[in-house]
Amino acid sequence: MFQILPPMTPERKRQLRRRFRKQSGMTLLEIMVVIILVGLIGTVVGVAVIRQFQKGKVGIARTQVCRLIQAVNQYNIEKNKFPSQSEGLAAVKSAGIVKKVPKDPWGRKYVYKFPGQDDPTRPDIYSFGADGKEGGTGDTDKDIRCEKDD
Repeated sequence: MFQILPPMTPERKRQLRRRFRKQSGMTLLEIMVVIILVGLIGTVVGVAVIRQFQKGKVGIARTQVCRLIQAVNQYNIEKNKFPSQSEGLAAVKSAGIVKKVPKDPWGRKYVYKFPGQDDPTRPDIYSFGADGKEGGTGDTDKDIRCEKDD
């Protein structure tokens, strides 16, 4: 079961020293190269994750806008009118259609305009996007509406 090691002779000591010299560790340069490569890979992965996180926020905003439009349409069915500009989205909450009017993923209120710009008989509901300003370019900065903005 147990193997008994032979006594440590001078020749055996030399063999062990030679073996340990051949098994030297990593140099400082090799360690620095590995750290730089890990940092570069981490940066690339981090940028991709942040980009996907922003796209997720746009998807959430679009879904919430669509649900708010459904709530305003339900309000129209029940009251035979859309909420006025001054009432805004608070009207659907006070009517009991929604429990809470959500804020967009960037923490701002959704924009409610009545009459709407494209169709004056219907309201416009949208988010300004990540930049918080009307209009905008890019995937996250442009205004987010219910329909897919291609």
